[in-house]
Amino acid sequence: MKETPTMLAPKTLLLASAVAAAICLSTPADSLAAVVYQDSFSRGSVGTPINLNGTAPDVVNTNGNTWVVSDFNSNASALKTDGSAAVESSTAFATWAYLPVNGVSGVTLNGSQDFTLTASIVAGASLGNGDVGITLNNGAPSYTNNANTLASLEFKSGYVQLLNTSYIGYATNPYSLTTANTFTLTYSATLGRITALINNNPIVMSFGQSFVTVTPAQVQALQYVSFQVYNTTRTEPSVDNFTLTVVPEPSTWALLAGAGAVLVTLRRRRKG
Repeated sequence: MKETPTMLAPKTLLLASAVAAAICLSTPADSLAAVVYQDSFSRGSVGTPINLNGTAPDVVNTNGNTWVVSDFNSNASALKTDGSAAVESSTAFATWAYLPVNGVSGVTLNGSQDFTLTASIVAGASLGNGDVGITLNNGAPSYTNNANTLASLEFKSGYVQLLNTSYIGYATNPYSLTTANTFTLTYSATLGRITALINNNPIVMSFGQSFVTVTPAQVQALQYVSFQVYNTTRTEPSVDNFTLTVVPEPSTWALLAGAGAVLVTLRRRRKG
């Protein structure tokens, strides 16, 4: 029996869907990553910095979330944007800036998606016994015994440390404190861990690991992504290009690819 174009259509549709899904699934995960938050802190100027608190990042989800800033003394003016970076004010002490995830934030980290938090950090030559870094928080940020910290990567004077509610370890700091270094915390759903990197290189800590082991439930319990600045010289450290990206689950991309192939095929049939 001879097949007509109408009879061939289902086969064509299935083949197109399969090919589209295969192409999508073979695409490197990094190129599929969606930017959830991104901020270059370009607001204000060096001569006239403005408060970071209450301002929106350059890229923000549809909920319109804004930065929350506080320091040890509950000072909402503790961090400023000077047109190129976020800097601590001269009166600040132990400062946090954070953005919400999960809950009512409109940003969902469900434990089955890979995600990456990254920022460009300049610690400053006089870091002293202070610290500067990025953190994934499962509660309001706090300096008390690393409370509410799922993972934190920080510069300290002379070394780098990786923390959660327990102390993971430290490594001698081979990086310049006066030039920008890229800090990264990246979550792998497959491995069940958050790996710490500086300038794209994993940092092996004193206990022989560069990661924090986590469960999907712990990821789902995250409430904030943040950065912290604590320095006895106050205005010297800076943070720039704070970015949170999420990689959609493979099944989601396969579904989208299949749906796209269906629409293309149906459109061609109509034209025919």
